[in-house]
Amino acid sequence: MTCRRVFIRVYERKGRSQLRTVPIVHSLGYEATGKDEDAIREYEQVLARGNERSHSYDTPAFHKIVDAHYRLGTLFESAGQSERARSYLQQFLKYWSQPDSNLEIYRDAERRLRSLTVSVGH
Repeated sequence: MTCRRVFIRVYERKGRSQLRTVPIVHSLGYEATGKDEDAIREYEQVLARGNERSHSYDTPAFHKIVDAHYRLGTLFESAGQSERARSYLQQFLKYWSQPDSNLEIYRDAERRLRSLTVSVGH
């Protein structure tokens, strides 16, 4: 599937609000098509602009920034860059002061972080 088709699917599924954060749409498209380096670049752009876009924990932009940390952690883990993966996953988990322990993304981040910590410890 081409990135363009993925972008269209994301737009159709998520709606117009996703277009306000084009790097997020690009990131999702690149990630879905296996273009991890491009996805990493786009997610890092989102984080670089994070301070200008997230003024409240309740804003959609803030939630996208938190999600970008998780996504970068998983991408760097897949790329074998454990230190960077660990850093992004730790930051993602810091944003959750009182997580819903049943939330899959939170449990997955914890599991990945434990796995990365164990692999470095050996």
